[in-house]
Amino acid sequence: MLKPASKGSVGYTRGRGLKIGLGLPIDPLADSEAAIIRYIQYVAKDMDFLGILYTEEDGGGEYTCVQREWRLEQAPDQELTQLAAQAWERVAKLTLDAATKLGAHVIEPKFKLRDPNHVQFEVYAPSWVKEQLALAKERITKHRGLSTPGPS
Repeated sequence: MLKPASKGSVGYTRGRGLKIGLGLPIDPLADSEAAIIRYIQYVAKDMDFLGILYTEEDGGGEYTCVQREWRLEQAPDQELTQLAAQAWERVAKLTLDAATKLGAHVIEPKFKLRDPNHVQFEVYAPSWVKEQLALAKERITKHRGLSTPGPS
């Protein structure tokens, strides 16, 4: 198994990149939802000092998100999707070259790498964020109630 050298951030986006965020250690094999829930549980204890939890749809197009980048230790300067696209291009070139040498008439395929934002970002609906924040605050309140000694 290749060991990814990934990183992640919890923040907010307007659909084109991370506007503000906080880098977090995120297990490359874990779901992004686990990272956002961990952040929500943390800020539920006090407050969202960065203001990245959007709990109301305001029409501004801003959403809470998790940004992920997957990288390999062997190629830390390139995102995994870029490496995969390069590998497919090389395989296609080798195949086309071999087919051409054997006399086949081939059409050269064109690969176009999609915008990395489409695969790097997981965006969360404000209603879902609001629900998760309320649940986290409820758990904290219950936990404080259990740990506080009552009057004697």
